[in-house]
Amino acid sequence: MASDSSRGRVVVLVHTRLGADSRVIKQVRSMQDRGWDVVAVAVGNASKDVDLHGASIVAVDPGKTLRQPRSAFRSPLVRSPLAYSSRGKPRYLAAWHRARLGDLRYRVDAVRAAQPPATGLRVAALRGRALAAKARVAIADRRLQATDDLISQRRKAEGRVDALASTAWQRVLGDGAWRRLWPEAYEQELVYGPVIDSLAPDIIHANDFMMLAVAARAKLRARAQGRDVKVLWDVREYLRGMSPWSPHPRWKPAHVSMESEFAPYADAVVTVSEPLADLIIADHHLTERPAIVLNAPVITDPPITCDTDVRRECGLAADVPLVVYSGGAAPQRGLEVMVEALPDLPGTHTAFVVLQPGVTDLPPYVQGLADRAAELGVADRVHFLSYVPSEQVVAFLSTADIGVFPGLPFLNHKISLITKFLEYSHARLPIVVSNLKTMAETVRATGQGEVFECEDPVTYASAIRKVLADRASYLPAYDDAERMEAWAWEAQAVVLDRVYASMMEGRHV
Repeated sequence: MASDSSRGRVVVLVHTRLGADSRVIKQVRSMQDRGWDVVAVAVGNASKDVDLHGASIVAVDPGKTLRQPRSAFRSPLVRSPLAYSSRGKPRYLAAWHRARLGDLRYRVDAVRAAQPPATGLRVAALRGRALAAKARVAIADRRLQATDDLISQRRKAEGRVDALASTAWQRVLGDGAWRRLWPEAYEQELVYGPVIDSLAPDIIHANDFMMLAVAARAKLRARAQGRDVKVLWDVREYLRGMSPWSPHPRWKPAHVSMESEFAPYADAVVTVSEPLADLIIADHHLTERPAIVLNAPVITDPPITCDTDVRRECGLAADVPLVVYSGGAAPQRGLEVMVEALPDLPGTHTAFVVLQPGVTDLPPYVQGLADRAAELGVADRVHFLSYVPSEQVVAFLSTADIGVFPGLPFLNHKISLITKFLEYSHARLPIVVSNLKTMAETVRATGQGEVFECEDPVTYASAIRKVLADRASYLPAYDDAERMEAWAWEAQAVVLDRVYASMMEGRHV
């Protein structure tokens, strides 16, 4: 239960490890500092080293039992008559028949070499058995291949049968279709639900669509017990416009339907931009406009420092041009253009701050960037660096010359000022951004950088050269105290605190 001195107990839900989510860490710290009794519920125990300013953390471990599709347990008879329902039996049989064939071949050779020689009848009998074993091996191999193909088809769910089934479930079940399309979502309820109930919160802060369903069900259970629990839904990405987290064709329609079912249970909504607020209002018929809480960096006086910086990690002198990208490395981020343009930017170095601390082997996408740099003969000017703690990012980046976001034109990239944009701003870096609506319009309005055509190395290189030629002319944008204060976390914490207080005022005790 919340302590008597607190303003109320807030349970903050996140579907990842806490240390990987800077927004949640900022929420927890700032609300705990403002007198709320905050408990974070996150995955795993690697977050114990995170300073939460006295807030508590409960670690959960979502299971994997329901990750297996229901189709994996169905008979293969209709879809693939030769296949078995699992790989175990055909693998065993293929190995057994192959072993038997080898043994029969050995016995044929043995009786031939025997003294006195075996009769022709015995040799013929063994040869006949060997031929039958060879046929069984071929059949077993064919059934094993059929089983592997069936399991792969079921996992990918890309066949006509799967598409028809997905469409049917959506038409029959509507917003409840996720229960059939993506039963894995139940895993979170199984592990988060009991924890939330035991904590008896006044407010459940559900970060993104993954936690909304968990929060809504906890709210209803509390209501059945006579407790009034409020749900705050923190919408950080537009689900319908995002690049799916899974390539599975059912992932997105399942989560869209789940979001639609549980959105009405949110008592308040916050999000990261006005355009995203417009989309949420239209999709879920909200009667109250979401409050805007940017994922802005924490800025203190005196500033938070870092023991190192991006230029030092690259081993570069102060006069060497250095361009930086900081954040997740994935195809939708369009990082290839930063490598492709380097032959036209002689002497300019590029740093990608994209690695988890302690990583030695480059992830596949990042390795692809390294391989391309080698092909172009610019590998010596490309650097791959590890993340630093979120509160130190601004200080770490501040010794670069330019901050870049080359994102591809996914809707979520177009409708908000993303975290790295605000971090670059507080690091006082001119920003070069692809022509994504909100960020491009902001850069042009403030004069803090340049815009290039998405995925175009020519216009990217031109923008970089233009900024490097007169870098000082872009910096006055950061002298606007009001703007920079609005782009810092403290201003966002004030909004979030106000939302919490409003929700508590509306509770029925």
